[in-house]
Amino acid sequence: MNAAPLADSETEDDFFSEYQVVLNATRLRQPVETVPAAITVLDREMIEASSATTIPELLRYIPGFQVSYLGGNEIIPGFHGIADEYARRTQLLIDGRPAFNQTFAGSLLWSTLPVSLDDIERVEVVRSPNSASYGTNAFMGSINFVTRVAAGELGSSVRLDAGSDDLVMTNLRHSGRNEDADYSRSVRYEKGSGLPMRDDDMQGAFLNVYGGWQINSKNRLELSAGYTKDQEWIGGGLVFWGRLSHRQTISHYQQVRWQHIDAVDDEWQLTLGHNNLDVEGAGRHSEPVWIHYLDNYSSDRLSLDIQRVQRVNDGVRLAWGGSLIHDTIKGKYYYTIYDYWPHDEGSMTQYSLFANAE
Repeated sequence: MNAAPLADSETEDDFFSEYQVVLNATRLRQPVETVPAAITVLDREMIEASSATTIPELLRYIPGFQVSYLGGNEIIPGFHGIADEYARRTQLLIDGRPAFNQTFAGSLLWSTLPVSLDDIERVEVVRSPNSASYGTNAFMGSINFVTRVAAGELGSSVRLDAGSDDLVMTNLRHSGRNEDADYSRSVRYEKGSGLPMRDDDMQGAFLNVYGGWQINSKNRLELSAGYTKDQEWIGGGLVFWGRLSHRQTISHYQQVRWQHIDAVDDEWQLTLGHNNLDVEGAGRHSEPVWIHYLDNYSSDRLSLDIQRVQRVNDGVRLAWGGSLIHDTIKGKYYYTIYDYWPHDEGSMTQYSLFANAE
């Protein structure tokens, strides 16, 4: 008499199906089933099937995340109900590069992100502090947007979205490969009149370029840069809120990454990055005059990151490294809300070391 097969026994499909591989949780390449963290992955198929028109709206599909709006162009993502105007408790990464800076209390203007929905191949979200090696912003978790270039996606696309409230969004992208080099270019433009009964119109444009060179079988060099210009009205239609402000932001970044891979689980990675954000008309004015928010400021960040992945023996893998970040902020009212002892400039340097063994 033959025993009935177990319901959870392996089948042929289990041997030939592909496992989702994630990089964000531990800095080690791991199948999602073996990652020691609560993690959610949105792949390209899910992104295209979603109703999202902006990147923050993708977070609605992540368990525990909520998305609200301070205005038509100011988005506030929250995790487990903990959120405010400055969403700084969850680290945001683009291909492993931190996108947050010390402006807006270490938060982020989502409109200045140098990527669009069409540029994203997948989203890896760690819903716990397991990714603390990415800095203090990862207190409650981390979000890593993996672009289609990093995933090896080649081709061209054109996208046009139009809707009510004067909404127009366009995106053009092209990526290709030429012998030992690959490249990508992406251009986006968007505009809209925001929410009804509020003066929160916006329009913005961005350019993003990428180039990779496979120097030899062990060494690869990658260069990427982006530029974003955004204009928007902030505030609402309430009379007591005072005079509305027109805000213009200009941001750009440059990054150089070198990878040396001797074998599987034996590699070095060195990344040098620069981020800059200039904001004009950043704050609101109201009466009395002693409630005076920051008007104009600029933020500049230099970062250096080194990472080593190695296999110690047949049963142990190790990822370790460190980073150095130097931030400079210029803004008369950034460090005080009052007119007394204003500081025009401040700077801060952060050091960090990390290690993870499997």
